[in-house]
Amino acid sequence: MPTVVQLRSQLEALGLPTTGKKSILEARLSKSNTSMVDLTNSNKKSRTRKTGPKSFHAAVAAGGDGSDVSPSPRKKRRTGRKSSNSSASSSSSSNKKTSAKKASAKKKAASKKSSSPDDDEDSDSDNDDDINVHEKSDMKTLSKLTRQAIESKYDISGKKGKEGTTFVARGKSGKEYAIKLFKATKSSAKIQREADFQALAAVHGISPRVMAVNTTQKYIVMEKLEETIVDFMKRKYPTQGEPRPLTNEQQDRIIEICEKLDEAKVVQNDGNPLNLMLDTNGTLMVIDFGFAKKIDKKVVKKRGSEPNINLTLWHFHRQLRHYKIMGPKLSERVDTYMRRFNASRKK
Repeated sequence: MPTVVQLRSQLEALGLPTTGKKSILEARLSKSNTSMVDLTNSNKKSRTRKTGPKSFHAAVAAGGDGSDVSPSPRKKRRTGRKSSNSSASSSSSSNKKTSAKKASAKKKAASKKSSSPDDDEDSDSDNDDDINVHEKSDMKTLSKLTRQAIESKYDISGKKGKEGTTFVARGKSGKEYAIKLFKATKSSAKIQREADFQALAAVHGISPRVMAVNTTQKYIVMEKLEETIVDFMKRKYPTQGEPRPLTNEQQDRIIEICEKLDEAKVVQNDGNPLNLMLDTNGTLMVIDFGFAKKIDKKVVKKRGSEPNINLTLWHFHRQLRHYKIMGPKLSERVDTYMRRFNASRKK
């Protein structure tokens, strides 16, 4: 199955738009291929029977080419109908094209107006995973940085991880982004794979959007989040050893994240609480898909129909307790699922 990057490359080669979700890109490419097949078939010469009035055959038999023979009344009627239909069809097609051009022009004008640099807010794209005009402009620079430039120019966000370090970069628009810089020895294929998994999760609204991937300099640019759930709870409950209960809303969101990961067919596979972060609105998101893998038949056989409840949620709940962060609803959701899963395996 082609990746989003591969689909966009094929569409770009065909001169077609490259924005949108993966499903939209696939549909657009499929539609393009179908149109090309239809066009090819329409160019094939159709076989026709040799018909015509007897006077025509007689003229040909006499050595002429039949060009001076008047067409039969039946042929005249048929030719007249074809000419009329062709004229009507041409007129209708012309009107449709004119209407389509006008609608397209209006849409572009509205888009330009809404994305004007004078606006206070960034303009929204037609698709959730599209990046707006300001972000595209920022990515022209941020997607082509060197490792040395990242390390010398930007500040580190949080602690250095096992796989790399996250930096905070500000684009020309003034917006901040997170740059995850991997170790130089990290496989380019693994970096692209991680970015693709995160992009799938982002479509479901549970991860920051992937803005750019540079597999040569080994980094991913993504939306910047504010802080981890661990840091947030420590600020809220600063007393050492004091229980730090998650709200019902926070617990429901963590469960929702795991359920939507199952919908995205991705096992996050790393329930470290530091991978749960809040955005500017206080909404929890999941990051770090370095250990993620696709949910296939083998995963379903081993973990059941909800692999992320079985594995990721269980791991989140277990590790949160190390920070005295309590979430009874998380434990309840895992236990309920595991009882049902284990009972199904005994049948």
